[in-house]
Amino acid sequence: MTKHQKSMHTFIILFLGIVASIMVFLPALSYNDSDSTFTGFEVVFGTEFFNLGSFGSGQIEFSILGLIAFISPLAASLIAIYAKKGMLIASALFTLAAVLLFTLPAYTTATMRIGETFTEIDINWSMAYGLIIAGILSIFGALFTLLNVLYKNLQT
Repeated sequence: MTKHQKSMHTFIILFLGIVASIMVFLPALSYNDSDSTFTGFEVVFGTEFFNLGSFGSGQIEFSILGLIAFISPLAASLIAIYAKKGMLIASALFTLAAVLLFTLPAYTTATMRIGETFTEIDINWSMAYGLIIAGILSIFGALFTLLNVLYKNLQT
Protein backbone atom coordinates (compact mmCIF):
# COMPACT_ATOMS: atom_id res chain seq x y z
CA MET A 1 0.00 0.00 0.00
CA THR A 2 1.45 3.34 -0.98
CA LYS A 3 1.76 6.25 1.40
CA HIS A 4 -1.02 8.09 -0.47
CA GLN A 5 -3.37 5.09 -0.22
CA LYS A 6 -2.62 4.71 3.48
CA SER A 7 -3.37 8.38 4.18
CA MET A 8 -6.57 8.13 2.12
CA HIS A 9 -7.70 5.06 4.11
CA THR A 10 -6.91 6.88 7.34
CA PHE A 11 -8.94 9.89 6.24
CA ILE A 12 -11.94 7.76 5.19
CA ILE A 13 -11.99 5.79 8.44
CA LEU A 14 -11.65 8.93 10.55
CA PHE A 15 -14.32 10.71 8.50
CA LEU A 16 -16.81 7.84 8.89
CA GLY A 17 -16.26 7.61 12.64
CA ILE A 18 -16.42 11.33 13.35
CA VAL A 19 -19.44 12.05 11.17
CA ALA A 20 -21.37 9.04 12.51
CA SER A 21 -20.74 10.23 16.07
CA ILE A 22 -21.63 13.85 15.28
CA MET A 23 -25.07 12.69 14.17
CA VAL A 24 -25.91 12.67 17.90
CA PHE A 25 -26.76 16.37 17.45
CA LEU A 26 -29.30 15.76 14.66
CA PRO A 27 -32.84 14.36 14.97
CA ALA A 28 -32.67 10.68 15.92
CA LEU A 29 -36.21 9.70 16.91
CA SER A 30 -39.62 11.05 16.10
CA TYR A 31 -43.05 10.32 17.44
CA ASN A 32 -45.51 9.36 14.71
CA ASP A 33 -48.62 10.86 16.30
CA SER A 34 -47.14 14.33 16.60
CA ASP A 35 -44.48 16.52 15.08
CA SER A 36 -42.12 15.84 17.98
CA THR A 37 -38.55 14.89 17.14
CA PHE A 38 -35.68 14.33 19.53
CA THR A 39 -31.98 14.64 18.82
CA GLY A 40 -29.64 11.78 19.56
CA PHE A 41 -28.26 13.84 22.45
CA GLU A 42 -31.74 14.12 23.99
CA VAL A 43 -32.43 10.42 23.45
CA VAL A 44 -29.10 9.35 24.97
CA PHE A 45 -28.98 11.69 27.96
CA GLY A 46 -32.72 12.04 28.51
CA THR A 47 -35.06 14.97 28.21
CA GLU A 48 -38.41 16.09 29.50
CA PHE A 49 -41.00 16.24 26.74
CA PHE A 50 -43.90 17.56 28.76
CA ASN A 51 -44.32 19.13 32.18
CA LEU A 52 -47.54 19.85 34.00
CA GLY A 53 -45.81 20.91 37.20
CA SER A 54 -46.81 18.91 40.26
CA PHE A 55 -49.59 17.16 38.30
CA GLY A 56 -47.29 15.22 36.01
CA SER A 57 -44.50 15.08 33.47
CA GLY A 58 -43.04 12.88 30.77
CA GLN A 59 -39.43 12.21 29.99
CA ILE A 60 -37.04 10.12 28.00
CA GLU A 61 -34.63 8.28 30.30
CA PHE A 62 -30.82 8.14 30.02
CA SER A 63 -29.67 5.25 27.80
CA ILE A 64 -26.26 3.65 28.26
CA LEU A 65 -26.79 1.63 25.06
CA GLY A 66 -27.55 4.83 23.18
CA LEU A 67 -24.35 6.37 24.51
CA ILE A 68 -22.36 3.33 23.39
CA ALA A 69 -24.09 3.48 19.99
CA PHE A 70 -22.98 7.05 19.31
CA ILE A 71 -19.48 6.77 20.84
CA SER A 72 -18.53 3.46 19.17
CA PRO A 73 -17.94 4.84 15.64
CA LEU A 74 -15.50 7.45 16.94
CA ALA A 75 -13.74 4.88 19.13
CA ALA A 76 -13.60 2.48 16.18
CA SER A 77 -11.97 5.03 13.90
CA LEU A 78 -9.39 6.00 16.55
CA ILE A 79 -8.55 2.34 17.24
CA ALA A 80 -8.22 1.65 13.51
CA ILE A 81 -5.82 4.54 13.08
CA TYR A 82 -3.69 4.32 16.22
CA ALA A 83 -3.60 0.58 17.06
CA LYS A 84 -1.23 -1.46 14.89
CA LYS A 85 -3.62 -4.38 14.53
CA GLY A 86 -6.81 -2.45 15.30
CA MET A 87 -8.72 -2.83 12.03
CA LEU A 88 -10.55 -5.99 13.10
CA ILE A 89 -11.53 -4.46 16.44
CA ALA A 90 -12.61 -1.30 14.63
CA SER A 91 -14.77 -3.34 12.27
CA ALA A 92 -16.44 -5.03 15.26
CA LEU A 93 -17.06 -1.66 16.94
CA PHE A 94 -18.52 -0.16 13.76
CA THR A 95 -20.78 -3.21 13.47
CA LEU A 96 -21.85 -2.90 17.12
CA ALA A 97 -22.61 0.78 16.56
CA ALA A 98 -24.74 0.04 13.49
CA VAL A 99 -26.76 -2.61 15.34
CA LEU A 100 -27.28 -0.38 18.38
CA LEU A 101 -28.17 2.64 16.25
CA PHE A 102 -30.76 0.81 14.17
CA THR A 103 -32.33 -0.74 17.28
CA LEU A 104 -32.35 2.52 19.28
CA PRO A 105 -36.14 2.93 18.96
CA ALA A 106 -36.65 -0.46 20.60
CA TYR A 107 -34.68 0.27 23.76
CA THR A 108 -35.44 3.96 24.29
CA THR A 109 -37.43 4.26 27.49
CA ALA A 110 -39.95 6.98 28.22
CA THR A 111 -41.65 7.46 31.57
CA MET A 112 -44.63 9.45 32.69
CA ARG A 113 -45.27 10.80 36.16
CA ILE A 114 -48.79 11.49 37.33
CA GLY A 115 -48.65 12.92 40.82
CA GLU A 116 -46.16 10.67 42.59
CA THR A 117 -46.71 7.61 40.38
CA PHE A 118 -44.15 6.76 37.68
CA THR A 119 -45.16 4.63 34.73
CA GLU A 120 -43.16 3.47 31.73
CA ILE A 121 -44.99 4.38 28.54
CA ASP A 122 -44.82 2.53 25.25
CA ILE A 123 -44.11 4.92 22.39
CA ASN A 124 -43.96 3.83 18.77
CA TRP A 125 -40.75 5.66 17.82
CA SER A 126 -39.65 6.22 14.25
CA MET A 127 -36.06 6.73 13.15
CA ALA A 128 -35.22 10.24 12.02
CA TYR A 129 -32.57 11.12 9.45
CA GLY A 130 -29.69 11.67 11.90
CA LEU A 131 -30.02 8.15 13.28
CA ILE A 132 -30.30 6.62 9.79
CA ILE A 133 -27.22 8.48 8.55
CA ALA A 134 -25.21 7.43 11.62
CA GLY A 135 -26.23 3.79 11.11
CA ILE A 136 -25.36 3.81 7.42
CA LEU A 137 -21.97 5.45 8.06
CA SER A 138 -21.27 2.82 10.72
CA ILE A 139 -22.06 0.06 8.21
CA PHE A 140 -19.68 1.67 5.71
CA GLY A 141 -17.05 1.93 8.45
CA ALA A 142 -17.44 -1.76 9.29
CA LEU A 143 -17.17 -2.79 5.64
CA PHE A 144 -14.26 -0.48 4.91
CA THR A 145 -12.21 -1.63 7.90
CA LEU A 146 -13.02 -5.28 7.20
CA LEU A 147 -11.95 -4.87 3.56
CA ASN A 148 -8.79 -3.22 4.83
CA VAL A 149 -8.06 -6.30 6.99
CA LEU A 150 -8.70 -8.64 4.05
CA TYR A 151 -6.51 -6.56 1.75
CA LYS A 152 -3.62 -6.61 4.23
CA ASN A 153 -3.99 -10.39 4.67
CA LEU A 154 -3.90 -10.93 0.90
CA GLN A 155 -0.74 -8.83 0.69
CA THR A 156 1.20 -11.18 2.98
